[in-house]
Amino acid sequence: YTKQYSIDKGHTWNPYPEEGFDVTENGTAVYVRLYDGINGGSYASGTVNNIDRLPPKEFIPKVSAVGATTLTLEGSTTDAEATNVNGMSGEIKYYFSIDGGASWEPKDEKGQEVGQTSGTYTFKNLTRETKYSNLKMKAEDKAGNVYITTASISGTTTIETYQITYNANGGNGGPTSAQTKYYGKTLKLDETKPTREGYTFQGWATSQANANAGTVTYAAGADYTANAGANLWAVWKIITYTISYNANGGSGEPQAQTKQYGVTLKLDETKPTRANYTFQGWSTTKARADAGTIDYAAGANYTANAGATLWASWKLATLDLLASTKESDWTVYRINSHGTVIASAANNKLYLSDGTYGNYGTMALYKQIDVTNYSKLKMTVSGGGYYIGIYFGLFKSAPNVEFPGTNLGGNIFVRRLWFSRRLDFCFWRISI
Repeated sequence: YTKQYSIDKGHTWNPYPEEGFDVTENGTAVYVRLYDGINGGSYASGTVNNIDRLPPKEFIPKVSAVGATTLTLEGSTTDAEATNVNGMSGEIKYYFSIDGGASWEPKDEKGQEVGQTSGTYTFKNLTRETKYSNLKMKAEDKAGNVYITTASISGTTTIETYQITYNANGGNGGPTSAQTKYYGKTLKLDETKPTREGYTFQGWATSQANANAGTVTYAAGADYTANAGANLWAVWKIITYTISYNANGGSGEPQAQTKQYGVTLKLDETKPTRANYTFQGWSTTKARADAGTIDYAAGANYTANAGATLWASWKLATLDLLASTKESDWTVYRINSHGTVIASAANNKLYLSDGTYGNYGTMALYKQIDVTNYSKLKMTVSGGGYYIGIYFGLFKSAPNVEFPGTNLGGNIFVRRLWFSRRLDFCFWRISI
């Protein structure tokens, strides 16, 4: 069977909808039957009276409260045809609009307008840009009759706002104007980054003290959610450079140092060491160091805004053959004019301080000295009327020989004898 109804005294039968059907005229006879597809059978009937055809009574809603991001609209009315016939009178549902009736609140979880029996509703999460001059309420009675009215409002409603400003903190550029933060709304901070010579931008701090301490609270373009104003300060990190040291064949070089942009660095005063070499200073490349080109002394000021590896520059040490020793280091012999030992000169005196090496005759001095790593041999002699000679031999090639002194009336000559890692040194002089 199917359920059918008729509102024209049985001339036309319609399927009976579950949600019911509308009757618009009082005195209308309504028939209802069960139909098996062939026979309609008997039907029940009744007459409709006291139809509710009027909307709820007029009323004027008002704005009753305004919060930081809220606005409360309220109003109430009654059913214009409150006959209380068949439960059709009395109940009113209210709807609220902040956009002139384009949409209505409240809604269910599916976004459907459902209305409410209370005549008070609070709009939330509003922004300052919203125009509040077209607030409306809708009242609907149980019969579906609707009355829509505009709320009474004086002026405009202000939502709380906050200003976000920027300070480059010694830099340049960056955001040029403040931003407005609205209560309850997330603000995306300006993505523009300031610049500062010799520094890198790290982000924004909420105070100058925090910025100078390197405490970053917000990155450029970050979300700002606080319901408060702020003056954001740029956080800077000074550019640094590493100054390292290479002993270049020696040892004991200083640890690396950090140079800050624009700040003079005092180089480490520590000097490396190398056997039989004298440290000359530091060079900016190995080639310069090996060529003896000195760029910085130990402990010098370094002002360049650049990193560097400083290379030790070395000079082979100079050995003063006589001044570097004492009298007892030498063996003294009596020799002839050809340099041949003829007698021990143990009784002859040797004076290294004044260049007098005996009281009579001809004498020779002999000592074996390791000069492998020396670049220069030095002999300090003085006096007059003597032949002064040096015999020596060493590994690879002979070093330079200096003969500082005055009034050398005789001859000075040098002869290489043989090659060895040690120098067999013989000095003699002949009286004339």
